[in-house]
Amino acid sequence: MPRPVLLGAFLAATLLVIGVVLVAVLGPRVDELTALASAPGPAASPVAVPAAVVEGVHDALHDIDARCRPGRAGGNEIERDADVILRFAERYPDATFPIDDETGRIASLLTTARQGVQVCATATEDRIDRALPPRYRLRPTGPP
Repeated sequence: MPRPVLLGAFLAATLLVIGVVLVAVLGPRVDELTALASAPGPAASPVAVPAAVVEGVHDALHDIDARCRPGRAGGNEIERDADVILRFAERYPDATFPIDDETGRIASLLTTARQGVQVCATATEDRIDRALPPRYRLRPTGPP
């Protein structure tokens, strides 16, 4: 099988597993996350994101999935991947972008990244969690 097909199949399976884990972990909050991921924000307008930038974020998600395993520290590579994702979210807060035959949104990107680092990099998980709107965070935070 060609490498792009294998990569696509692997990513689809990974996203399915992440979805199942999100349902198990978040329970009723999944409906809120789905609504957030599918609806633009109140002041959102379409934002064009360069394909090369989206590709970098896509690669960072794959890197997190490949490197982050239970019992194995995330290390600098995970931090760099998280930095790519967080900079993207900060620069394009209202963006929608094509990713793996779907339309990605910042909230879904951040929740996927947060879930990906959960088992190997809790400090990174906290950084990603704080980038989400307060109602979608796993941990409450103090006043800004």
